[in-house]
Amino acid sequence: MNRLKQKKQLLKNKLITLDDNQTETLFKFEELIKNYNKKTNLISYNDLDKIWERHFLDSLEILKVLSKANVSHETFKETKWADMGSGAGFPVIPLCIALPNINFCAIEVRLKRATFLKVAKKELNLSNLKIVQKRIESCKINNFDVVTSRALGSADEDWFLAKNLLKKAGVFITLKKANHFLEETALWERHQYSLDSEKEEFCVLLRWS
Repeated sequence: MNRLKQKKQLLKNKLITLDDNQTETLFKFEELIKNYNKKTNLISYNDLDKIWERHFLDSLEILKVLSKANVSHETFKETKWADMGSGAGFPVIPLCIALPNINFCAIEVRLKRATFLKVAKKELNLSNLKIVQKRIESCKINNFDVVTSRALGSADEDWFLAKNLLKKAGVFITLKKANHFLEETALWERHQYSLDSEKEEFCVLLRWS
C-alpha cells in the first residue's frame, strides 16, 4: 500500500475523510515540521515519528465532534474561526486543510512559531489562514463564531481568554487530556477519544458563549 492510501486508510479508521489533495498537503506539512524542528523546537523529538497519530488525528478529532454536536462544518462558509496559541499549527493547520471554506485566524505571540506558521501558510497555499503575532489578551480582534485551543492552560483558563473573542452563541472548543477534565458539567460538553500511539485518553470540550 502506497503512503497516500495508507494515510487515507488511517484517517478512514478514525472516521475522518479527506481527499487526495488534502492528504498530500498534510504530507507537505509533516515535512515542514520535521525540517524546521532541526533548528526550532516545534514539537517533541519523541513525536516526530508519530506526527499523524499524535498531532494530525488529534487536531481533526474536532471535525467528528462538530458532527456529534449537530454543528455542520459544511455549512460554515462564512464562519470566522480563531485558534489561540497555535504554536506549531495544531489544531489550526490540519483544520485549514480540511475546511478550505472557513476563514481561520492563528493567534501566536512567540516569534519563531509565528514565523513558522507564516512559512507553512505560504508553502501549503493556505489562503484561508491569517496569522496574528500578538498576545491573546491584547490582539483586539473578536466576533468569532468558533475559537479553539490545544495545550494552553486549564479548560477554565482557556475559556476566560476565548469568551472575549467569541460572538454571541459562538462555540469554544479545546483539546485536553481526559484526566485533566473528568466530568461533563452543565457548562461543558465532553467527548472522550483515544489515539493509537498514546496510552492516555483525551477529550474534546465544547462551551457556548
